[in-house]
Order: sequence, then C-alpha cells, then structure tokens
Amino acid sequence: MALLECSGCGGKVSDNTDFCSQCGQVIEKKSKSNRLRIVAAVILFPLVVVTISVMNGGNILSSLTQDQNKERQIKNAPVLGHKVRSLAIKLMRENEVVVDAAINQEGEKISFLLIVAQGTSTVQAETLGTDFVRTLESNIKDAPKSDGEIAENSYSYLVGVYTPDQRRIAFASKSRNATNLDW
Repeated sequence: MALLECSGCGGKVSDNTDFCSQCGQVIEKKSKSNRLRIVAAVILFPLVVVTISVMNGGNILSSLTQDQNKERQIKNAPVLGHKVRSLAIKLMRENEVVVDAAINQEGEKISFLLIVAQGTSTVQAETLGTDFVRTLESNIKDAPKSDGEIAENSYSYLVGVYTPDQRRIAFASKSRNATNLDW
C-alpha cells in the first residue's frame, strides 16, 4: 500500500481509497487505463470537432466559439469553499446509514459520493442523495432558497450512492437549469 498526496489539502492518503478523508477531494490515480483514455481523447477530439462542425453547417469557427463561451461559463462558476463542503459532509455522516461522504467540484460540475451501509434500499439511497444536494445548497451563501426543491443555479450535479463493497445503489444527475435530480 502506497501513500499518495491529496491535491486538495496536501494530506497523505492510501492508494486504496477513492477520496481524501480530510477534505473529500477525489484521489486521482495514474494508471495504464488513464494513459489509454488520454491517447483515445487525443485521437477522437479532431473527429468530434469535425462532426460538430458538419452539424453546424460546416462552420468550424462558429463551433469553436460556442465551445469557448461554454468554457468561460464553467470557469466562472462559484467555487465551493472547504467549510461549505466539510459542513455538508459532516451533516450527512450524522445519518446512521451513511458510512462516508465526499464532494468534488470541477468548474460548474459538482460530484457527490455517498457510501452507505449494506442493505440500504434504492428509495432510501435516492432520498439520501437528494438530501445531500439540499444540504449543500442550504449552506451556499448566495444560493436561491426554494422550499425543499433543488434550486436552478450555477451548478450541475452527479450523485452516486454506493455500498462499501462498491456496489452502486443509485445514481443521479441534474443540469444547471433543472430543479430536480434525474434518478
């Protein structure tokens, strides 16, 4: 077992874990499959650009400009502070079936990970996942308040609920302009 350095807080974490127990940062592991993904992305990117260009009437510059505007919007998404993430994780861990929790942000995309006890039902997992998002939103300083609904805001969400043996119980997503999770 090797120790890796967390890119979020600089703490030491086991190479057997998927996220830092101190700050919730997802631990990226270098592997052959990651290298293969990079090579595949380099090869596929030009093909995707050409396909998008053809779909937009052959105007490659128009396609690239649209992509650049989307990238600017993503970079301008508010960054969740460590305190907000830590509080949401702490509150979720208070639930008796929650074994662990983590939040990761990349631009406008926020990923939520819940590890729950064996035997947790799909309905209970979906409720916990929705509560995790609501808990985070209720602690974001400028988030619109919406009487229990998930707010339309600057973020898109991915929520995964798993057992300790990595069996997926529930998975959901939400785009920025949606007001509910799609389970």
